Amino acid sequence: MISFNFNEHCCGCGSCKNSCPVNAITMKADTEGFLMPEINKEICINCEKCDKVCPYENTKVDIKKFSLSDFDNKKAYLYYSSRPERKDSASGGLVYDLSHRIVDNGGFVCGCVWDKEMRACHIVSNKLEDLRRMQSSKYVQSDTKLCFVEIKKLLKEKKEVMFCGTPCQTAGLHQFLGKSDISKLISVCLICHGVPSPLVWENIKRQ
Repeated sequence: MISFNFNEHCCGCGSCKNSCPVNAITMKADTEGFLMPEINKEICINCEKCDKVCPYENTKVDIKKFSLSDFDNKKAYLYYSSRPERKDSASGGLVYDLSHRIVDNGGFVCGCVWDKEMRACHIVSNKLEDLRRMQSSKYVQSDTKLCFVEIKKLLKEKKEVMFCGTPCQTAGLHQFLGKSDISKLISVCLICHGVPSPLVWENIKRQ
C-alpha cells in the first residue's frame, strides 16, 4: 500500500488511483484543496500496484542537482500556428495543431478541460469540439480521473494517443504504463512552476 508524506511529496498525478484493481484509492482534496490519494484500508488487497506506478517512489533522478547549465546546447524551437483558432490558445497554438493532426489521423487526445462545474479535469477524446475545450492553459491542478486506464486501453488497440499535462502528470502516466508499448504515445509536457490549489480557483469563482 502506497504510504509516504503525501502533503510533502505527492503531486496528485492519480497514477495510484488508476492502478488500483479494487478502487480502494480516491483522490480527495487536502486542507489546502490539493488532490491527494486517500486509501480505503478495509478494501485494499495490498497488491502494491500503486507503489509500482508512483513516480515519486520510483524516480531515480535527483532534481536538486538540476541547473540551467543542463540545457546548454539543447535545441529549442518557436511555433506559431496559422490557424484562426490560435486566438483561443495560450502559447501559440502548438498543442491544438498537434491534437488536430492526431484526431484527423484517427487517434485520440488526452487534455485538460473545464467540466460543467468549472473544475479542471482531463478527458480522453477524438472529437474536434473537445480539442477546443482543451485549448488555453488552466493554471490550476487538474484531476486526471481514470484517463491513464483509457490511454492504456487505446494503446493496446494500436491507437495513436497524445497526452498533454504537467511534467508530474506525464511522469505518472509513463510510470503507470510501465512496459506497455508506447510507440504510439506522444507526450507533451507544460513548462510548469507548480500549480495553484483548486481551492484557490473555487474561492475566486465565489467572489
